Amino acid sequence: MVAPPTSVRGSAVAGSNGGAAAGARAPQAAGGSAASDDADAGPAPTTATDAAVAANDPPDAGMSRTPDPKFLVPATGPCPDFRDGYVMFNPDGKQRRVLLYMSDAARTLDGPLIFSWHSTLPTPEDAVVWLGQSVINEIKAQGGIVAAPTTGTPLATRPWDNTPMGAQNTDGDQRLMDEIVACAIKQVGIDVRRIHATGMSAGGLKTAQVSLRRSGYLASVVVYSGGLTDADMPPDQDPSNPFAAMILYGGPTDISPVDGIDYTTASRAYRDLLRAHGRFAFMCNHGGGHSVPTDSQASAWRFMQDHAFGTAPSPYAKQLPAGFLRYCSLSL
Repeated sequence: MVAPPTSVRGSAVAGSNGGAAAGARAPQAAGGSAASDDADAGPAPTTATDAAVAANDPPDAGMSRTPDPKFLVPATGPCPDFRDGYVMFNPDGKQRRVLLYMSDAARTLDGPLIFSWHSTLPTPEDAVVWLGQSVINEIKAQGGIVAAPTTGTPLATRPWDNTPMGAQNTDGDQRLMDEIVACAIKQVGIDVRRIHATGMSAGGLKTAQVSLRRSGYLASVVVYSGGLTDADMPPDQDPSNPFAAMILYGGPTDISPVDGIDYTTASRAYRDLLRAHGRFAFMCNHGGGHSVPTDSQASAWRFMQDHAFGTAPSPYAKQLPAGFLRYCSLSL
């Protein structure tokens, strides 16, 4: 059974080493709701809190944990008022505009935080494409937040640093993530076990990058037409975190229109790297080329809900849940 979620707010990031906030309110329990699964959910809960979490646990779920507080660093600039729409963050004194999807529920519930990275030409509003409006509505109802950044390097070919043809030798996007996490904790509260990332194309390359560069607090990621190339293997912030990855690609015609990256090869390279380091990763070949299949949204959201921070072993390790995407496989 997955351990009860942990939320932090206010003083949780008051110092460089962080610390759990006293009196944090109970977060929304994590669990799959997009597809049914009748398997045994494990031993009977022993407390009311256990019962609330167990009701939403996937079958045979491994134990999870919370991020090491040293990775939940304090904000470096003034935090904006959190609201639905565009707001401005100031990591290390550099202004970065971010689109937030959230509701007033975030002020009474500590829900998930999902980072959404857009592709080369579109805008942060494309979070609706890969997450889906119904999923975003569910995240908002849980008190959660979707954070969709704008680029900090508009003159680069790709919008995100440390991706091919993007800005190199900088940690700007990751420092923005740190700032959003710190400010979300301070301003409204989040469940720190449920911080995830997703993106497509340039955003899929970026999601693979941040999964390792911010493995100190990311719980799981969903990558669309992304992965890693030989030239951009990132450092691993917390090798002890067994974060999970769901990797979707479109078959032999899934080729980057920017520079010809073969996303089948990049997806496999990412999968192989994660597996070599004991992390759970699986592939989904939707066969639709360089695109996002809308039928993936419910399963992708369920995957994130079923993989809180540090969940090991994955509840999907032996088989994917009933009702999951038909073109996903543990053997790809």
